[in-house]
Amino acid sequence: MLGKNRVENTRVIAGYDGSMVTAIYCRASSAKQQVREDGVKGSIDQQLALCFERAEALGISDEVLVLAEVKSATKKDKKTGRVHRAKFDELCAGITSGAITHVIAYDSDRIMRDPHDGETFIDACDGRNVHIDTLQSGKYKIATPDDRLMTRMVVAMNAREIEKLRERTKRGLAARADAGLPHGGPRSFGFQAGNIHHDAVEADAIRSATRQVLAGSSLRSIAIEWNKAGLRTAGAAPRSWTPGTLRGVLLNPRNAGLMTRDGSISAVKPQWEPIITYEDWSSMHAILNEPSRKTNVGAPPRWLLSNIAHCACGGRLRVKGSGCNRSKTTCPRYECSRYTHEYPADGHRAPGPHSSTRAEALDEFVSGKLVRAYHEAGVGFPQPRAVFNAESLTERRAEIQNKREELKSLWRTSVITADELTVELAMLDRRLEQEPATMIHETPERNATLDELFTEWSELPLDQRRQIVKDSASVKVLATGRGRRVALKDRVILEIQIPQ
Repeated sequence: MLGKNRVENTRVIAGYDGSMVTAIYCRASSAKQQVREDGVKGSIDQQLALCFERAEALGISDEVLVLAEVKSATKKDKKTGRVHRAKFDELCAGITSGAITHVIAYDSDRIMRDPHDGETFIDACDGRNVHIDTLQSGKYKIATPDDRLMTRMVVAMNAREIEKLRERTKRGLAARADAGLPHGGPRSFGFQAGNIHHDAVEADAIRSATRQVLAGSSLRSIAIEWNKAGLRTAGAAPRSWTPGTLRGVLLNPRNAGLMTRDGSISAVKPQWEPIITYEDWSSMHAILNEPSRKTNVGAPPRWLLSNIAHCACGGRLRVKGSGCNRSKTTCPRYECSRYTHEYPADGHRAPGPHSSTRAEALDEFVSGKLVRAYHEAGVGFPQPRAVFNAESLTERRAEIQNKREELKSLWRTSVITADELTVELAMLDRRLEQEPATMIHETPERNATLDELFTEWSELPLDQRRQIVKDSASVKVLATGRGRRVALKDRVILEIQIPQ
């Protein structure tokens, strides 16, 4: 017998051996319907239990072919424009070959929800004595023109329900958007489930990453930092961070307390608090969308002066870790790129002399000189600040004022309604808040001790320290002859100019 308490012990036939069998077809539209965390059986499990009860009531004691899949019957493939369901295709192939003579399903919409699927199923059953038994739609056969007509009508009703469901969903999402509520779906990084309240840890990470981007840090270095801290992406399958996924999170308008609708910023004020200010979000948006910004920067820099300091010959210094001391511990060294990489046409190395210096020693020497220079000047390290273009903002205000008058004129002539006028005016006011900002680096006055400045310098991200060196110093390292020992202070030409 095939009672529901025997579902797991029933052997499932993997293929057809030529004998006629009964097929049970079950389908769940999404994995969310099938995978339940509350201990309740999923959609397919429930369908199977009910279908096995029907098979037992019909006196079917032979083995059955179970065809179950988690697949939407309406989401079409973008390339083919069709819905591909492997188990449905297997069901139709079994009916066409004559192996399947009896089909049991919970409802007809589990089998046929799309007119194309309906015609495929009708063609498979055409001319064959196939019994279809559904728990919700009754029993029927597809043998006569009237049978085919009724089947097409059932499929049309199923398709109609899908279209009505889409309309209800759109109306519900529009109502939520008008009320300033999120559209639903999985939570966004930085927010708790429901996308209203902040996740404290993730929100702090977004604020920190925003400050780092504004200070010149790369997305790759921030992604590495987040992965080391154990942060993972939001969603059902958390993953490690890449520069691409990090970029998408930081540019999310939701972080700045903005709501999007139809691909643009909505005039409706959302019901969640922003994680970062609009000015910071706008400035970061301008930085990350800069056309000249490289999309593939390679590995992040590991040393302070790599490709910043120069050799006496003019070549840039890069770190090479081949050198080692007598204790066999690695001693990375700055070496001239012209000596190690750039060769002239005759195959000989570029003319020298070329400098070679221990990387840690040079970084420490330049850092000490730079921090002391800032201490003597009585200023702190440059801090980024967003600046708005007043002239551009004035022009936009005049343009928007003209459009406001045009809208009022349309309302007076009854071309648009009062509600439409209110929405359009609110959107125009919202545009004023979207003036892109440019970044400047201010050097604030600061009466800090030398130790405090050294501590602050060590805590800055490497990308920010490198940017400060680029803006404040020029570093050139002289070469020494073979076998000669010259103190580092006598080989480094360091020019420091504190930005105002």
